[in-house]
Amino acid sequence: MKRVFQFHGDGTEFFKIWIVNLGLTLLTLGIYSPWAKVRNRRYLYGHTELAGHRFDYTADPIKILYGRLLALLIFGLYFAAGLNPVLGAIAGLLMLFFWPWAITRGLMFNARYSEYRGINFSFSGSALEVFFLFFLLPPLTVLTLGLVLPYLLAKQKEFVVGHHWYGKQQFEITLPAGPVYLFCLVAGSLTLVLGFVALFTLGLLGAALNVEENPMVLLALMAPFYLLLMVIWPIFKVGLMELALRHTRLNGVTFSSTLGWRRMIWILLTNQVGIIATLGLFIPFAKVRWAAYRCQTLSVEPVEALDEMVALHEEELAAVGAESSEIFDVDLALGL
Repeated sequence: MKRVFQFHGDGTEFFKIWIVNLGLTLLTLGIYSPWAKVRNRRYLYGHTELAGHRFDYTADPIKILYGRLLALLIFGLYFAAGLNPVLGAIAGLLMLFFWPWAITRGLMFNARYSEYRGINFSFSGSALEVFFLFFLLPPLTVLTLGLVLPYLLAKQKEFVVGHHWYGKQQFEITLPAGPVYLFCLVAGSLTLVLGFVALFTLGLLGAALNVEENPMVLLALMAPFYLLLMVIWPIFKVGLMELALRHTRLNGVTFSSTLGWRRMIWILLTNQVGIIATLGLFIPFAKVRWAAYRCQTLSVEPVEALDEMVALHEEELAAVGAESSEIFDVDLALGL
């Protein structure tokens, strides 16, 4: 049986939580930000439902605070070392290895404290793989004039999705390079066309309106193109995730999507307009609006396979006990 995700959140309700979190974060000079992150995620996760059960985010804000303090300490030492050329070079090299490790820790932490029906997710990727896929190989794509970039994007998506687990079951994904190349070709072509049209239009209007005497006119003319550019990257990420969903499996469970491109672009574009027009106050409404649409277009089949995974997991817990926590269980992400 196919079951569609449901989102029960309300923009006004989430705004109240979000604005209080923002105020407390500012008043405490960022110290409250881990609690803000947990409260925001618990609301969004807790209002997402699949087959009569809701998701949950169970992270401890204290552990997030520890991770951020550690990250700030490392960055402080890095900038201090920059005062000396030799120490700065050594610190720069160390940071090149710190970033992959920090990203891996963040993925592990967020997966570990995300759960559905009492079963936690997990992430098994390594920092070495992150280093090669996200730091070492991307600059080398320039040597091929970007021809291998779509292939690398496919491998990056396979790495992130394929190293996630739900309980004892690992997500499986094999993303064919062909569809990714076609998608990147279409996306890249549309971006180039948009850029050309923007420059051509600005040139014509600039000459007609004599913008040299009134620079504000130029800013007004650029606003629509700026908005379009602001949503290109989110649209690209959603499109790549759509491709990944079609080729992802979880112990016999398949994922499908009925996302409509025109509707998606309209939501992303108007969300961006709302955020800019309200100086950021529309952010919680934008998140709820997007989550509601994304859930109503995403489904899994057969949902009975999830019941089997839950039953198997409960039997294993009864036999061997709960899994122990990791020693270094902190979140190194600096964002909210």
